[in-house]
Amino acid sequence: MKAKLHGFFGAVALLCITTFWVSTAVSEAFLGLDSVTAIKNAILAGMWLLIPAMAATGAVVFHSPARAVVASLK
Repeated sequence: MKAKLHGFFGAVALLCITTFWVSTAVSEAFLGLDSVTAIKNAILAGMWLLIPAMAATGAVVFHSPARAVVASLK
């Protein structure tokens, strides 16, 4: 279950980053200044999805060293 959640949240984060990068490249290359500004603002708003997705990716597989020591002593 942890591996599936880790993969899901990682895929969401990767999709966000890819979308941010592609939209920036297209707007810089082919669109006007107003469009570039709008896309940069949309990317900033998209951070509300990216940051929790990255945090969840790491939190799902977080393994405390103290727990491992206690488990090995049992």
